[in-house]
Amino acid sequence: MAVKIRQSKQRDAILAILRQSTAHPTAEDVYKQAREELPDISLGTVYRNLNFLADHNLIRRVKTKDNTVHFDGNMTPHYHFVCENCGQIYDIFPTTDATAKLISEVEMTGHKVHYSSINFVGLCAECANTLEVQEHELKEH
Repeated sequence: MAVKIRQSKQRDAILAILRQSTAHPTAEDVYKQAREELPDISLGTVYRNLNFLADHNLIRRVKTKDNTVHFDGNMTPHYHFVCENCGQIYDIFPTTDATAKLISEVEMTGHKVHYSSINFVGLCAECANTLEVQEHELKEH
């Protein structure tokens, strides 16, 4: 049975911010944006609501290498790529049903999957390019 979630002006504003963003903001980023609409909202209220929404699978948490928590309001099936150099988080939308296959394999062991979260970590194209150019320049000197 689905849990009835009580609506509030703060929670609705926070959820709207996340659903409209592709930037994977931190709690502080959400707080700054929320204050534009709700000047009296506190950082604590933002944190409580973000945790509530994440705990109820209405948004996702995405951690970076330094354990900074970002939030994603896009609940369509997708993965994340986190650049370990610049910290940018990219949405990766699978072109195959790979996630469904993985979930099926997990559920064949008797587990029940409620949601999945797959993060890839490495160098984004821009950082990889920059690093390649720097390495090439070092070899020339």
